[in-house]
Amino acid sequence: MIEAVIFDWIGTLHERGIGPYKDAQKTLEALRRGGIKMSLISIAKDEEKEARNLEIELSGLSDYLDHIIIDKIKSPMQYLACINMMGADIGTTGVADDRTKRGITIGNELGCPTFWIKRGEYAHQLPDEETGQPTYIISTVSEMLPYILNGESHKKL
Repeated sequence: MIEAVIFDWIGTLHERGIGPYKDAQKTLEALRRGGIKMSLISIAKDEEKEARNLEIELSGLSDYLDHIIIDKIKSPMQYLACINMMGADIGTTGVADDRTKRGITIGNELGCPTFWIKRGEYAHQLPDEETGQPTYIISTVSEMLPYILNGESHKKL
């Protein structure tokens, strides 16, 4: 059972240079209604952090997020901080990311269920021995809903 989710921004909830994916808000609304806690970890250079924060705020999605971390890198400590701030546990906190080499790797290392959103510019970066296999392979963020809200446990290939 998943009680919390840590999302990536670009490629997961927001399409670079375009805006939030069409299903992002409805997915976050459904998760909130289901009592799921949500946070966001996004990478931005120091000079881009303010713009990224504004982008997230103006998207309308920040209202669903309990915590937002914007930093130059992603680290396991940031994920652990989000998990602790949400009052969740590692084994019941999902990590959703479009990049196997960042969020999925960290989630797997921590022992979190992971949702690899295989689309966009990083869809070719397949999981390997270093990243570990994602728990779920999906193509849009809304495809997480059955796994989280209905407890489906099979992988989508």
